Amino acid sequence: MPDKNRRAPDISSPKKPRRRSGIGKILPLLLFALFALFILKEQFPLLDDKFRALVKPAEFGAIKVCREAAVAKSNNPAFARLIHFGKANKTQNGYFIDYLTVGEMVAESGESRFSVTCHINQAGELANFHAEPYYPALAAEPVIPDSDSD
Repeated sequence: MPDKNRRAPDISSPKKPRRRSGIGKILPLLLFALFALFILKEQFPLLDDKFRALVKPAEFGAIKVCREAAVAKSNNPAFARLIHFGKANKTQNGYFIDYLTVGEMVAESGESRFSVTCHINQAGELANFHAEPYYPALAAEPVIPDSDSD
């Protein structure tokens, strides 16, 4: 038997939407900003340098010393540029810097490139410097299997 004291739900008025709290309103914006900053940091070396200088100043100082040494030791420092800006790896006695590529203008052939690795001691001084010609990874020729061989 149906309960006569029970009221039927009011379906004539739309249900009021629940209001979001303060953090719920800005959380999507914060996530978007975080992803945008990450992309900008990866795409623009200046922003990456500023970030690294704030977060890891000793590491950034080591990279900066290696960059300066690489440009100074090029054959034509006035026309040298950094192509890859270097990554620092912590060691027992300082930092090992790799993935640093320098390009310099050469009168007879346009630009020559060389890869640089450095060891920076704990005092922030250049301990070891190594440069070699830069050879990008060459794609191997595709191997097409011979279908006639049995």
